Amino acid sequence: PLLIVGEGEEEEVGEGADLAVESLYSLKLGGGSTEARIWATIINQGDAVAGPFDVTFFYIPSTGADRVFLDPWTVDVLAAGDRITVLRSFDAAALARGNYQVGVLVDPENEVIEVDEDNNVKEGTLWIH
Repeated sequence: PLLIVGEGEEEEVGEGADLAVESLYSLKLGGGSTEARIWATIINQGDAVAGPFDVTFFYIPSTGADRVFLDPWTVDVLAAGDRITVLRSFDAAALARGNYQVGVLVDPENEVIEVDEDNNVKEGTLWIH
């Protein structure tokens, strides 16, 4: 449990919030569209309310290139045990046929104090055909 310590006192306040990426998916739309979509389901595995926090998606346009970050989505509040699915679209017209690394970062600015910060990132593959 998380303990708050102050001037000789300790108070048990529970485990706290724990934001985690439960799933990550990506899709390049067909039918001549240049739109690609990345979406993720975020869960608060902890026993405390979390929020506000950002969810930020990214893709890597080529091997060795830097991540290209999409506009963040702000989640105002996520209760303990609750889930939310967030989706972002982007124009993939400049991406040649092939596989690309995509991902999601939850609470990239560490605005929420969490029990486990190591489960806030998930990566996957986007196939452009």
